[in-house]
Amino acid sequence: MSNYDYQVIIVGAGPAGSICAYQLALQGISVLLIEQENLPREKLCGGALSIKAEDLIYFDISSVVSNKVKSVTFKHGNDKISYNSNKHFINLVTRREFDYRLTMMACKNGAILYENEKVQKIMEVEKGVIVITSSGSYFSKVVVGADGVLSKVAKSMELNQQQKKSVAYVGDISISDTDLERDNKILIDLDIISDGYGWVFPKKDRVSIGIGQVAKKKINYRKRFNDFVIEQELDNYRYNYQPRGYLIPIGGKINQICNKKCLLVGDAAGLVDPLTGEGIYYALRSGIIAAVVINGLLKGKVELKEYQKIIEKEIAPELKIASKLAYLFYKFPKPIFNIMEKDSSIIESIIKSISGELSYRTFYSNLNKLILPNSFRFF
Repeated sequence: MSNYDYQVIIVGAGPAGSICAYQLALQGISVLLIEQENLPREKLCGGALSIKAEDLIYFDISSVVSNKVKSVTFKHGNDKISYNSNKHFINLVTRREFDYRLTMMACKNGAILYENEKVQKIMEVEKGVIVITSSGSYFSKVVVGADGVLSKVAKSMELNQQQKKSVAYVGDISISDTDLERDNKILIDLDIISDGYGWVFPKKDRVSIGIGQVAKKKINYRKRFNDFVIEQELDNYRYNYQPRGYLIPIGGKINQICNKKCLLVGDAAGLVDPLTGEGIYYALRSGIIAAVVINGLLKGKVELKEYQKIIEKEIAPELKIASKLAYLFYKFPKPIFNIMEKDSSIIESIIKSISGELSYRTFYSNLNKLILPNSFRFF
């Protein structure tokens, strides 16, 4: 390990940072995982874990899955479309339990976790990086920024500075099985907010409810959220965690997300699905890719810039197509809803894309074939 305190320092113990630490630790690489809060910690999030995301995790997570979703209802105004799948296509998790499970597996395999430490400054030096926190300073060859959309690592290293951001407003409501029909069904409302959607995700003893946009607009998010809660007849229940808004990166374009001594993963790199808003899948995927590249770097086989190349080759095309789909769904929600109502294959394509059975490119092609004969309805 030479004079390094650790070969790799990862800032942020969310899904991206934890899975990266797990993969590196499995290779016998010394990893320090720095988290600014004490774990397990709360994180307001829809908590939708797609099947393709679950497939990236090589250990059991069944203990933290709150609901296996087989049914979805799409809503626009007073109109609804329900669809039932013969198998589940989304797992619902609470981020407190899910993130903690990933982090503990990383630690079990050799990663070192320092909690309640806030990164204050990162300095590049000749042979590595010095990370200064509220509790000390640490020297490593590589630093990984897994610290979210407002990444301190990205700012310090001047990476991903052109990232566009939008807003999600989320609440977590305590509720019992006797108060709500719990048939593995989620609700997607395409009309509650412009350029986005609202969701209701039922879990064991709670409901995650929220609204989010793919384009930041000047609206009263709190009022729109409250209206949605009232509409869903959830306004008389107690919040586990008070609703609040937070920034989300708008995926679709890959900026500079690495240099010679640092790389960004997950939300810090802006890797979020523009259509669904799901960030966990790309957090896990980028964390795994980062671990492979870092392992190669430490063995003298590649440079960190290989990470940028892989992300641009494997993930950027997916996000670009997802951006086109998001434009259609959120600029023209009613016409899209009408087409979905007449042809359930669109809903099947959505579900297969979420689960990973169908590429976004094929989905987009199929959707265009249905839209073109009805294009007059868009204008």
